[in-house]
Amino acid sequence: MSEPLPFPSVERTVTLIAISKSEPVVIQARILVSKRHLLAAVVEGQDDEFFERLQDAPATVLYEEGSLSLVVRGRVSGRVRPDRLLITLTTEPKVGERREFIRADIVLGVRGEALPGHVTTQDRALEWVASFPSDPKLFSFLDTPVDLSGSGARFSATLLLKKGELAAVTLRLPPGLEPQMVHMLARVVRGRPARGHEGLAELAVEFLNMPEAVRDRLHHLVFQARARVLGVADLTAVDD
Repeated sequence: MSEPLPFPSVERTVTLIAISKSEPVVIQARILVSKRHLLAAVVEGQDDEFFERLQDAPATVLYEEGSLSLVVRGRVSGRVRPDRLLITLTTEPKVGERREFIRADIVLGVRGEALPGHVTTQDRALEWVASFPSDPKLFSFLDTPVDLSGSGARFSATLLLKKGELAAVTLRLPPGLEPQMVHMLARVVRGRPARGHEGLAELAVEFLNMPEAVRDRLHHLVFQARARVLGVADLTAVDD
């Protein structure tokens, strides 16, 4: 007999999709209480009007476990001031899509940098990327469409790298999000000159040893973009 799927764990960052007046509202939330029939989650940076909009709204919670994206559904049943939502659950967790297959096209600021000559191992490369400053003003970005998932991306870049090479990839996130940008070590899956864009390359990369908080942020961007373009039904479809 298979083990039951887990509910989102305490302190986990999840994506919450609530339906308010037939429109999807996609936000990040941090789980404080996780029980079989109830979740309590912190939603930061929102005003009273926002929370009033969500009262009694159908809600879908998307979160990760291992290599899977999980889905649990319920309804926003209350608010504990100033920033906590209560979600009464009406289903058991179900398996959605594998996280590497959940993708969306998002315009972001992108920067790629090849490893310097003295960085010769993956461990040293991770240390090098971790030393990057956190101020976006210190970097120059190319604003370009990014085919993004929680495990990799495809985008235009100002440098051409070969398959198998390691590189630092920095993404500048949309305004209003924290952090303002994320640095990641990536392995090139494909690199070729961009068609019709002289001086640019097209890179496809997989992210390596990505911190959980960064992965959650990228998944939220993907879910948010898909909700806007495709609607909530496409995002949350699983077999009943």
